[in-house]
This record gives sequence, C-alpha cells and structure tokens, in this order.
Amino acid sequence: MAIGKRRIYEWILVAGIVGGMALLYFLGRPGEIKNEDISSGAELELRGKFSVARYEQGELKLWSQGKEFRYFRGKGSYEILEPAFEFETGQGKISVGGEKAVYQSNEKRIQISGAVEVRGKDFMAFSEQLNYEPDSGMISGEKRIKVQGAGWEIEGTNYKLMLEEKKFELSKGVKGQFEKQGI
Repeated sequence: MAIGKRRIYEWILVAGIVGGMALLYFLGRPGEIKNEDISSGAELELRGKFSVARYEQGELKLWSQGKEFRYFRGKGSYEILEPAFEFETGQGKISVGGEKAVYQSNEKRIQISGAVEVRGKDFMAFSEQLNYEPDSGMISGEKRIKVQGAGWEIEGTNYKLMLEEKKFELSKGVKGQFEKQGI
C-alpha cells in the first residue's frame, strides 16, 4: 500500500506540474502577435548620448555629439538627432546645434535643421535649416536667417556665411539694424 500511495502522489505531482505549465502557456500568450519592423533601416545605430572627435595633425578639427546616430551605408549618409558640432576656423571656434543633422557623402555637406543656432566669437546666427560644407567651411541656406553681433543685427534669405574669410552674403529680403557707435 505504501508503494501505491507513493505512486499516486507522484502522478498527482506530475499532473499538477503539467497542468501548471499548460495554464501558464495559455495565460501568458498574447492574443495576437504582430510582425512589425521597428528598425530604422540603418546599418549602424547608436542610441543614447555620444561624442565623436576628429583630429588632424594633432589638432582638434571637429567635435560632435548627439542623442542618436544612424549610419546608412547604401545611401552613403548618416543622421544625428539633437546634434552639436564644434570646429576650429581661422577666426576661432564655431559651434552649431539643432534638432537633426543629415550628412550626404556624395554632396559633402551636413544639413542641419530645426531651431539651428550658430555661435562664433563675434556673432550668433539663428535659422530653421542650414547646410555646412566642412571642406570649404561655408554655411549656406535658403531659409530665413538672423545674424547678430555687437551693435548690429541682420536677417534675410538665400545666404552664404564664409567662416574662414569672415564674410556674409544675403540675397533676398534683407533687413538690418545697426546701433550708432561712439564717434
């Protein structure tokens, strides 16, 4: 009788374990499984804050940071969310920030958009979108830009800002304000 009771208890234990597993299986299953691609299509994707520096001949030439980085090898481009760039020119450090930056290698330019702010030693510029060409050090764009300095402010569209030459060109809708300096 002792062997029979033991066998019954073993069967009850096995049935309880199997029943519990079956119950967990059916209760834990989602009602409907969706096959959805949540990737961005990027071949390399970094999420979270990051920083990158580029040195040439021992000098820091370009420093950038952002919130997310995505690289698309097929397109030859990358994009950065919440970018911040800092680079050296003959006139000093320039910092640029915005909401999104896209680099196209075939065009060799970085397009920065969304509340873009450019800061230099003697000026600040604000626009919704601009293009930066690292090889020539030129900032250009067609959207409205406002540039401010000590005692002056100018705004317009269709602009070129040559950082190395400290030269600024506006071709449409130009407005300016200049404060009279001591004579």
